Amino acid sequence: MGLFRKQPLWRWQRAAAAAFIGLSLSASVPIYAHDLSDGATTVRPQADDAAIARAAANMAAAAMNFWDALTPELQAKAGFPFTDEERFNWHFIPRERKGITWNDMNPAQQALAHAFLASGLSQRGYEQAVTIMSLDQILKDIEKGKGPRRDPNNYAFSIFGTPGAHNTWGWRVEGHHLSLNFTISNGRTEAGPVFFGSNPAEVHEGPRKGLRVLAAEDDLGHELINALDEGQRKKAIFETTAPKEIITGNSRKAKPGPPVGIPASELNPQQKKQLMTLVENYAYRLRPELAEQDLAKIDKAGVENIHFAWAGALQPGEGHYYRIHGPTFLVEFDDTQNNANHIHTVWRDAANDFGEDLLKEHYTENANNPAHGHDLPRSCTPEVKNPERHVAFMKDREALEKQGPIELIFEGDSITDGWRWGGKKVFDENYKKYHTFNTGIGGDRTEHLLYRLNEGEIDGLHPKAVMLMIGTNNLGTGQSVDDTIAGVTAVVKTIHEKVPSAKILLLGVFPRGNRADDPFRAKIKRVNEAISKLNGQDNVTYLDIGEKFLEPDGTLPKSIMPDFLHPNAKGYEIWAEAVQPSLDEMLK
Repeated sequence: MGLFRKQPLWRWQRAAAAAFIGLSLSASVPIYAHDLSDGATTVRPQADDAAIARAAANMAAAAMNFWDALTPELQAKAGFPFTDEERFNWHFIPRERKGITWNDMNPAQQALAHAFLASGLSQRGYEQAVTIMSLDQILKDIEKGKGPRRDPNNYAFSIFGTPGAHNTWGWRVEGHHLSLNFTISNGRTEAGPVFFGSNPAEVHEGPRKGLRVLAAEDDLGHELINALDEGQRKKAIFETTAPKEIITGNSRKAKPGPPVGIPASELNPQQKKQLMTLVENYAYRLRPELAEQDLAKIDKAGVENIHFAWAGALQPGEGHYYRIHGPTFLVEFDDTQNNANHIHTVWRDAANDFGEDLLKEHYTENANNPAHGHDLPRSCTPEVKNPERHVAFMKDREALEKQGPIELIFEGDSITDGWRWGGKKVFDENYKKYHTFNTGIGGDRTEHLLYRLNEGEIDGLHPKAVMLMIGTNNLGTGQSVDDTIAGVTAVVKTIHEKVPSAKILLLGVFPRGNRADDPFRAKIKRVNEAISKLNGQDNVTYLDIGEKFLEPDGTLPKSIMPDFLHPNAKGYEIWAEAVQPSLDEMLK
């Protein structure tokens, strides 16, 4: 805890005060690429594991100092379980937020909150953040109560999990035009999404006239597009009119589509320096260790693979947008609103927004370590398995949507996948008319289905019903009953979040194994007893049709499931008949 305990509180108060009374931020930034001579390679400081671990420890110390100063009532408002969905509920618009704001804190708590905020940012990033907050007062003065509620103190601090240098936890500071999201696990830290906005982009009147919080982001972008020759510029400009907002909005996962614009491989050395100067400007909003960590990933993935794209006017003062898209990151800049005097910028990590890959690695490393406690089991942590099948599904979805609205979705594993093979005749007779979208994949566990759902598999659809059966592969690969229950529950909740109006037919896990005393049967029974309690929640109807496949003595006959796991054509006929009354009701 040493770093922040030794710093006198007045330093943070003075820095904050300077920002609020009119700090003017120039385009001078601590950049390395633009200092290189032609033909030189990029040389910048490299954050080693020890430095990154110190950064995580510093954040944890600042968080604990802040937490310890809060009353129990404020702790209850500021703290959330690490697994709480609130961690992903980010936005940059003026709205009410969970957590605690400056308005809730006394001066001593505010000073510690500033230290906490500064623990994740560079000095310049911190100055930008607190100055962005102060702009709400300017809007309040301009609008005189006619617009949304403006309050420079309405910025919320939230902590997810228990801070610690080697714990898994996260934190967020967020309000109008600012959203900083950090995830820490086992001594490593990932930041993202990181959103900075500015309205006004330039203050035109009053004592702070001329203030431009995001001057560097704007000016360096213009310098780069205007440094391109005519042919290069033609490649870089993908639209003549700038979009009215950043493309990725406040999505949980950045999905800008394939790269557009001009690749860095087609830039000359000086233009590449300008591009990397702009990239580094965004990276170094974060504390240096995190910036250098991100830039090392960019270097490893290849600077030549970065694309720079532009839309809108080339002159300052008119609506414009640019995007920098690399294999590991995405930057968006948009200045179109309020007569092109209102900037939105965001830094997204292709794999690590909200620490996704960091957490996946952490849980995978410790999945079989009973001494290593987790808030989240592997069954609940999205994990990629068949990305090529996911891509194929999205093409299937596109084709189905051309035929008509998708009214029914099947979600599951190989047993659901089997509707395409052994169950095809029954499927065509009963479900083709609903333009049914079948996303079952052989071998999938709950974590694989969660990955596909979070990749947008059913985003934007409005089905009447979803039929789900998942979990047998969790048990079959050695996951515990409790973890399987947690995984199925997570899938149900995710489906409900993605298609909230749909009714979910949750099927009990089908019986497997020939004999009634097969060891899997007892586990399946415990899973089904638990998930049956989801009935009535989140539009769920639970249905256990397992006995329809069994003989009176509990035997599973080969004439229905030849391998004692997957139905044949007769098995799919039994399945269809058993669920038809429920589906008929849902599909009315």
